[in-house]
Amino acid sequence: MAGWLSRATEAFRNQPPPAPEPYEVACDCGGRVIGVRNRIAQKPPCPSCGRLVFVLPANVYPVSVKLASKKATPKPKAAPPSAIVVKESKSSAKTRTSVDKPESIERDRPTGIAIESNESWLTPFRLAMTAILVICSLTAWGLFHRHRIETAKAIVATATEIGLQALQSQDFITAARELERARDAVDLLKRTDPESQLVRRLCREAIAARGLAHESLFDLIHTSMADLKPGDADAKQFDGLYRDSWVLFDVPVLIPEDASQPCTLDMPIFHRQLAIRIEVDFAALREAVRQSPKDEPARVIFAAQLERLAPAAKGRSEAVLTLKGESAFLWTYLDNYTAVGYREDDADELKATRAVLDRQLEVTQEMK
Repeated sequence: MAGWLSRATEAFRNQPPPAPEPYEVACDCGGRVIGVRNRIAQKPPCPSCGRLVFVLPANVYPVSVKLASKKATPKPKAAPPSAIVVKESKSSAKTRTSVDKPESIERDRPTGIAIESNESWLTPFRLAMTAILVICSLTAWGLFHRHRIETAKAIVATATEIGLQALQSQDFITAARELERARDAVDLLKRTDPESQLVRRLCREAIAARGLAHESLFDLIHTSMADLKPGDADAKQFDGLYRDSWVLFDVPVLIPEDASQPCTLDMPIFHRQLAIRIEVDFAALREAVRQSPKDEPARVIFAAQLERLAPAAKGRSEAVLTLKGESAFLWTYLDNYTAVGYREDDADELKATRAVLDRQLEVTQEMK
């Protein structure tokens, strides 16, 4: 490390002399004074007005190589120290000034024209984030769906057992609620096996048992007809009290020759000598009538909701009670039939009832 100071001094002494630094200073009159800076300040006169113009001396500090490399404009050719270039007129000076301006200044001048960017929004980062969101969404949906499937499998077993126990104890509210849960579960699982069909049939019968009308069919018809007035198109009391109530029928059914006409129930009901005709129509009912023995009336056991009670039309002697065909279905289980109030002491009649229900079960299974 000895002699570092002398070596540093020698390095500075061996540096080449700096290049001449030109200047161009504008006078207040518009003229320009051009020359080369000296080590001391100068006061050359303006060639146009003769006024002295102050010019700073040359920079004594070394110029940074990095900063010097950024200069894009070439330096003007150096002139002798004593040379002074004079511009003869103000107009020529202005013309020279406008010509000598760097192109970068012209490029930086705002033009007022908006240039659209061609950068696409489909950047790799956005594509990656989109893919991650899609994968996360599908994973979450898959986990949620799997949870629903597993829950539905558990509900089918437990809810069906509870519903059957409630039916045996004639608790139709609980039975309908639990069997509806079991039905929704098998529907979610998209099951069509015999066990799932059993759940659906039991659910229909439990719902009908829960919603049975609190009065007999004869009583509700008499109550509704007594409230009718001349000119009424519908029984208003029927609509308010009994519409959508369930009724369980065990009667012979007549199919009309005209297939466009609804089926009628062969059960005579009168109100003050006015006959009441009961109409209903659904495909399973017609099929059950066709499969009934030919040598006896077509007995059918089915449940349906009450829809409308219309008084006798002008010129006719019977009113019409219409059942809702969309809700009607064939009854299939003797235990549920007994639970809602069916009693039969005669063994032959009980056997016949069981045969009707078994035949209706076959019809229901075939139509599914």
